[in-house]
This record gives sequence, C-alpha cells and structure tokens, in this order.
Amino acid sequence: MADNRSVVAEKRQIIGKQVRTLRRQGVVPANIYGHQKESVALQVPKETIAALIRSAGSSAIVEVSVDGEAQPRPALIKFVQRHAVTDEILHVDFYQVSMTQKMTLDVPLVMIGDPPAVKDYQGVLLQLVDNISIRCLPTDLPQHLEVDISGLAELESSVHISDVQAPSSVEILNDPEQMVARVETPRIAAEIEAEEAAAAEAAAAEAEVLEGEEAPAEEGEAPAEAPAEGGEEAAAEE
Repeated sequence: MADNRSVVAEKRQIIGKQVRTLRRQGVVPANIYGHQKESVALQVPKETIAALIRSAGSSAIVEVSVDGEAQPRPALIKFVQRHAVTDEILHVDFYQVSMTQKMTLDVPLVMIGDPPAVKDYQGVLLQLVDNISIRCLPTDLPQHLEVDISGLAELESSVHISDVQAPSSVEILNDPEQMVARVETPRIAAEIEAEEAAAAEAAAAEAEVLEGEEAPAEEGEAPAEAPAEGGEEAAAEE
C-alpha cells in the first residue's frame, strides 16, 4: 500500500477533556474499532492525519500501524470530528475491516463527459445523487464510481443508476431505475430553485414560531445537550 495510505499511531493514555493538551501539542486523538475488536485509543500527529484524510477520504482502505503490534490494521476513516469554526481536526475514528469479508458502504458518484444539451440548448445539469451504495471486498473497493453524461443530448434527458460504470466485483445496491442526473430547461431549473428557496424560508419561519412558543427552562435547570458525533469518547473530550 502507498505510503500516503498508511499511518503510524501510538496508543493513547490521555482521555477525556485532557486530550486538549494533546491538540495543543499538534497531536490528534483517535480510536480504532470494528471487526470484533475492542476499541483502542490512539494518537496521531496532526500533519500526518490531515495528509491521510486528504489522500484516502472515507472510501479507501488505509493501514493503521499501532505501536507495539506486529501487523498493521486495515481500516476505513469512519468519522472525522472538526471544530465548527476553525475546521481543525479534533478526533478521528478508524473502522477496522476484514480483508476476506464483503462490506457495504457509500462511495462518491462522479459525472464524466460533457452533455450536449447544456451547450446546445442552454440546459441546466442537475446531479440528483452524490453517493452510491455498494457491496464488495475491501480489496475491490473503488474510491468513487463514474456515470457518463455525454449522451445527454436533449432537454429532459437523464441517466440512471443502471448507467453507472462499476467493476464486476462491485455490486451496486441502489435501485437501477433511480435517476442520478438530468438536463432541465432553464425555466424549470429556475422554478426548482425558487421552490427550494421558498421551502427554506418557510422552514426558517416555522422554526422561529416554534422557538417563540418554547417554554423557558426553570431557574437552575440546565437544558439537555445532545451527545457529540464520533462515539462516547469523542463526546467526552469536548
């Protein structure tokens, strides 16, 4: 496996809110779990984990070499927790996989080609599906799947899941008839944008009404907080 798809991690002794000390030192707390394995707390240099995320994303197998273990662990980057304002990486979850068992996950769907209807008739290309569900062995896992849109020569023409290009070793789980991209007329596209804007305004207005009707908390009573994503430990760290 390429060096940019592997990472060396140390076992982590610091947990809870004390991990802020690690972050100030340029170290990102992490966990690895899955494939009938107990969760192990890890720590990885910030620059190393940032490069790994850029290279592998969430749909490529990476090798996690844990300090003290003889063999690296094959894993996926399952979740990345980031700071809401600075986008700093706060915590990473690795999911260990079995290289001999098929797995199910979503991968990005990428459109290739130039649809003539956009150039010839000023049509508006709409991509309706961003990710596609697949099932395959980790060794056959593609980073993305492609759909050719160069055949969209007329307005209202479309492509479907059945048109997506996939290796024979990869099973697509979406409905073959599901539409993934379509060329709309400029008028229809504008109407869609207007409807979406109106729906967003209506939702915002409804939220303001509900907020105004919400009863204030009793004195001394703190409002409940939802747990953070990334597992119980990631919530405790913040």
